[in-house]
Amino acid sequence: MFRKIHFRLADKRFLSEVNVALGPIWNGFLAKCRSVMVHHPRKVFAVMILSIGVSLLVLAKDIFALKEKEVGSKELGKVSGSHWSGDGFYEGLEGISATAAKMRQNLMVSKKIDTLLGKDQLSPQDSIWLLQALKTLER
Repeated sequence: MFRKIHFRLADKRFLSEVNVALGPIWNGFLAKCRSVMVHHPRKVFAVMILSIGVSLLVLAKDIFALKEKEVGSKELGKVSGSHWSGDGFYEGLEGISATAAKMRQNLMVSKKIDTLLGKDQLSPQDSIWLLQALKTLER
C-alpha cells in the first residue's frame, strides 16, 4: 500500500493498474463530453464566453476595488470579510518577494562565510566582515 501511495513516475506497473481501473470511467466521461460538444456547439461556446467574462469581472473587481470605509469611530483593525479586495493579494505578493529577497541575501552571506571559513588564515578585514555577517544572520 505504501508503494501505491508513494509511487515514482517510472513505476509503469502502478500507472498501468490505475489506467486499467479508471480507464473505462475516463473514456465514458470523454465520450459524453464529445457528444455534448458535437450536438450543442453553440451552447458550449456560450458557456465558455460567459465563464471568461465572469472571470474577467471578478479579476477587475479584485484589482480595482476601493477600500471599505471604517464603520464607527472604533478601529477594529483590518478584517477582510470578503476576499474581493485586492489589498490582501498585493500585500501577500510583497511579503513573498521580501521573504525571497531575504533568503537570497542569507544564501549569499552564508556562501561568503563558507569561503572565508575554508581559508587557512583570515586577514583582519575578513574576520571583521565575518563577525558582522554572523551578527546579521543571527537577526
